Amino acid sequence: MSTLKLKDEDIQKTFPEIWKYLEDEDVTDLDFNCGNIWQSKVSVIPKQVKNPLLSESYWENFSALVGKSVNCNFNPSEHTAMADTETLRITCLHKSQSKSGLTNVNIRKSHGGLRINRSLALENDYCEEDTMNMLENCVRSHESIVFCGLPAAGKTEGLKLFASVIPKHEKVITIEDVAEIHYPLVNQQASCAELKVTDGNYRTPMETALRMNARRILMGEIRGENDMNAFLECVSNGIPIMTTTHTNDARMFPDRGVNMLHGGQDAERIRNSLHSYVNVSVLLKLRANAEGKIRRYIDQVCFFRREEERNNAILVVENGKIYKDRIPPKIRNKIEAELGADMFANLGGEM
Repeated sequence: MSTLKLKDEDIQKTFPEIWKYLEDEDVTDLDFNCGNIWQSKVSVIPKQVKNPLLSESYWENFSALVGKSVNCNFNPSEHTAMADTETLRITCLHKSQSKSGLTNVNIRKSHGGLRINRSLALENDYCEEDTMNMLENCVRSHESIVFCGLPAAGKTEGLKLFASVIPKHEKVITIEDVAEIHYPLVNQQASCAELKVTDGNYRTPMETALRMNARRILMGEIRGENDMNAFLECVSNGIPIMTTTHTNDARMFPDRGVNMLHGGQDAERIRNSLHSYVNVSVLLKLRANAEGKIRRYIDQVCFFRREEERNNAILVVENGKIYKDRIPPKIRNKIEAELGADMFANLGGEM
């Protein structure tokens, strides 16, 4: 079977009834499950879509095209087809695997630029200004940062927001299995290279990035053992890295790493390494009000430190409120020495 390269325009031309629910810039997801269609947008709760043209057979034809694009027959034996276009990440589950007996499809849409910038973030209570300044300055001082949260909490958008302050002259390499960061659009005219992960193998592009003299690495979501191994290899080499992962507490990232790596007898070593080499974790949360409006915000910021054979996770933002006095002097001094400025200063521009 020949393999196609699926593009946005293929979906736009071949499946216009699907595309019309994806073309809005605010759309984040389109789901077909249990015979129902749900459209998700940035600032409102998901809404059900009624369109008789989007029948079960329409979605089955769509899934067959997705399967063909990745050499998947999409049948009971090959029951999951996953593909990506320039802006879409598509997952199709064959009806044989569904209790409802219907095909399931999720289409996740990434945004090329920034959905939220500094001004909008402060205006919409994304975080306090001191938190914004502190995290921007953590980026400028080359801290390694992990953005955590549950699905749809805004982890990747948080990474993109703070990656936008990386000085343009610093060479950045992005490593992703699905293109979601779009760093050349996030920080236009900045020095960068974008590497593609194939077959779930992060190690090879990570080794390539180290040979290419990367000053920083932006890594796609850490989902499992291979990703975490590559992340640890990179961060232990001293290259600042920014990435995302699923967890519901900023302090729990080291434990999440141990679980991904099936730590066993190595659990303590892995936990020690993550406390040593990861500097900051940021927890993003999503909350809907009674009117169905969604707010995404920074709920926690945690600093990690290993000192005198003890692991410390210091929560300096809790429930959205910053507690400056919790920051250990050694952490603050390290950041300010790198910055040449107060870690809560609004530095703006490039350094």
